[in-house]
Amino acid sequence: MPLGDDLRKELPAIGVQASWYGEPHHGRPTASGERFDRNRLTAAHRRLPFGTILKVTNLDNGRQVFVRVNDRGPFSPKRDLDLSEAAARRLGMLDAGEALVSIDPVERDEIAEARRMLQEPAQAAENSARRAGEMIARAKRR
Repeated sequence: MPLGDDLRKELPAIGVQASWYGEPHHGRPTASGERFDRNRLTAAHRRLPFGTILKVTNLDNGRQVFVRVNDRGPFSPKRDLDLSEAAARRLGMLDAGEALVSIDPVERDEIAEARRMLQEPAQAAENSARRAGEMIARAKRR
Protein backbone atom coordinates (compact mmCIF):
# COMPACT_ATOMS: atom_id res chain seq x y z
CA MET A 1 0.00 0.00 0.00
CA PRO A 2 1.53 3.34 -0.99
CA LEU A 3 2.10 5.82 1.80
CA GLY A 4 0.81 9.36 1.78
CA ASP A 5 3.28 12.21 2.06
CA ASP A 6 2.41 12.76 5.73
CA LEU A 7 3.43 9.18 6.62
CA ARG A 8 6.32 8.86 4.18
CA LYS A 9 8.53 10.71 6.68
CA GLU A 10 8.18 7.75 9.09
CA LEU A 11 10.01 5.37 6.76
CA PRO A 12 12.68 4.24 6.53
CA ALA A 13 13.23 4.06 10.27
CA ILE A 14 16.50 2.72 11.67
CA GLY A 15 17.11 1.69 15.29
CA VAL A 16 13.45 1.18 16.11
CA GLN A 17 12.63 -0.84 19.22
CA ALA A 18 10.35 -3.77 18.34
CA SER A 19 8.67 -6.38 20.52
CA TRP A 20 6.28 -9.23 19.78
CA TYR A 21 2.95 -10.58 20.94
CA GLY A 22 1.44 -14.03 20.60
CA GLU A 23 -0.69 -16.60 22.43
CA PRO A 24 -2.65 -14.38 24.86
CA HIS A 25 -3.92 -12.33 21.90
CA HIS A 26 -4.40 -15.20 19.42
CA GLY A 27 -7.91 -15.15 17.96
CA ARG A 28 -8.83 -11.77 19.42
CA PRO A 29 -9.91 -8.92 17.14
CA THR A 30 -7.24 -6.47 16.04
CA ALA A 31 -7.84 -2.76 15.55
CA SER A 32 -8.42 -3.46 11.84
CA GLY A 33 -11.24 -5.85 12.71
CA GLU A 34 -9.52 -9.05 11.60
CA ARG A 35 -8.64 -11.76 14.11
CA PHE A 36 -5.06 -11.79 15.35
CA ASP A 37 -3.20 -14.90 14.22
CA ARG A 38 0.16 -15.35 15.89
CA ASN A 39 1.24 -17.54 12.95
CA ARG A 40 0.75 -14.81 10.33
CA LEU A 41 3.38 -12.21 9.47
CA THR A 42 1.69 -9.09 10.85
CA ALA A 43 2.54 -6.02 12.90
CA ALA A 44 1.00 -3.30 15.02
CA HIS A 45 2.01 0.31 14.39
CA ARG A 46 0.57 3.51 15.84
CA ARG A 47 0.07 5.46 12.61
CA LEU A 48 0.78 3.47 9.44
CA PRO A 49 -2.35 2.54 7.48
CA PHE A 50 -3.76 -0.97 7.82
CA GLY A 51 -2.54 -3.11 4.94
CA THR A 52 0.84 -1.38 4.68
CA ILE A 53 3.56 -3.93 3.96
CA LEU A 54 6.89 -3.34 5.65
CA LYS A 55 10.32 -4.92 5.42
CA VAL A 56 11.67 -5.35 8.95
CA THR A 57 15.36 -6.13 9.55
CA ASN A 58 16.83 -7.25 12.88
CA LEU A 59 19.90 -5.04 13.27
CA ASP A 60 21.66 -7.58 15.51
CA ASN A 61 21.62 -10.52 13.09
CA GLY A 62 20.55 -9.12 9.69
CA ARG A 63 17.49 -11.38 9.38
CA GLN A 64 14.57 -9.87 7.47
CA VAL A 65 10.83 -10.42 7.23
CA PHE A 66 7.93 -8.77 5.43
CA VAL A 67 4.91 -7.95 7.61
CA ARG A 68 1.49 -6.42 7.02
CA VAL A 69 0.18 -3.77 9.44
CA ASN A 70 -3.19 -4.94 10.81
CA ASP A 71 -3.25 -3.60 14.37
CA ARG A 72 -2.50 -0.52 16.48
CA GLY A 73 0.21 -0.37 19.07
CA PRO A 74 2.52 -0.84 20.74
CA PHE A 75 1.21 0.88 23.82
CA SER A 76 4.57 1.22 25.51
CA PRO A 77 6.30 4.54 24.72
CA LYS A 78 9.62 2.65 24.67
CA ARG A 79 8.66 0.59 21.60
CA ASP A 80 7.64 1.55 18.08
CA LEU A 81 6.52 -1.74 16.52
CA ASP A 82 4.82 -4.90 17.79
CA LEU A 83 5.34 -8.00 15.67
CA SER A 84 3.42 -11.25 15.55
CA GLU A 85 5.07 -14.32 17.04
CA ALA A 86 5.74 -15.70 13.54
CA ALA A 87 7.51 -12.50 12.48
CA ALA A 88 9.56 -12.44 15.69
CA ARG A 89 10.56 -16.07 15.12
CA ARG A 90 11.81 -15.29 11.61
CA LEU A 91 13.78 -12.34 12.97
CA GLY A 92 15.33 -14.48 15.71
CA MET A 93 14.03 -12.34 18.58
CA LEU A 94 11.62 -14.68 20.39
CA ASP A 95 13.85 -15.34 23.38
CA ALA A 96 14.99 -11.74 23.81
CA GLY A 97 11.44 -10.41 23.46
CA GLU A 98 12.69 -7.18 21.90
CA ALA A 99 15.15 -6.13 19.21
CA LEU A 100 16.44 -3.06 17.47
CA VAL A 101 15.16 -3.17 13.91
CA SER A 102 14.97 -1.09 10.79
CA ILE A 103 11.63 -0.62 9.05
CA ASP A 104 11.58 0.01 5.32
CA PRO A 105 8.80 0.34 2.77
CA VAL A 106 8.66 -2.49 0.25
CA GLU A 107 10.44 -1.65 -3.01
CA ARG A 108 8.85 -2.48 -6.38
CA ASP A 109 11.25 -5.37 -7.00
CA GLU A 110 10.36 -6.89 -3.59
CA ILE A 111 6.57 -6.95 -4.01
CA ALA A 112 6.35 -10.52 -5.36
CA GLU A 113 8.64 -11.86 -2.62
CA ALA A 114 6.68 -9.98 0.06
CA ARG A 115 3.35 -11.37 -1.16
CA ARG A 116 4.75 -14.92 -1.24
CA MET A 117 6.17 -14.61 2.27
CA LEU A 118 2.96 -13.15 3.67
CA GLN A 119 0.95 -16.09 2.28
CA GLU A 120 3.28 -18.86 3.53
CA PRO A 121 1.93 -19.21 7.09
CA ALA A 122 -1.67 -19.37 5.89
CA GLN A 123 -0.79 -21.94 3.23
CA ALA A 124 1.12 -24.03 5.78
CA ALA A 125 -1.87 -24.01 8.15
CA GLU A 126 -4.21 -24.88 5.29
CA ASN A 127 -1.95 -27.76 4.22
CA SER A 128 -1.72 -29.02 7.80
CA ALA A 129 -5.50 -28.93 8.20
CA ARG A 130 -5.93 -30.76 4.89
CA ARG A 131 -3.44 -33.47 5.94
CA ALA A 132 -5.20 -33.87 9.29
CA GLY A 133 -8.53 -34.26 7.51
CA GLU A 134 -7.06 -36.89 5.21
CA MET A 135 -5.66 -38.80 8.18
CA ILE A 136 -9.04 -38.76 9.91
CA ALA A 137 -10.78 -39.95 6.73
CA ARG A 138 -8.27 -42.83 6.35
CA ALA A 139 -8.74 -43.81 10.00
CA LYS A 140 -12.53 -43.90 9.55
CA ARG A 141 -12.20 -46.18 6.51
CA ARG A 142 -10.30 -48.79 8.53
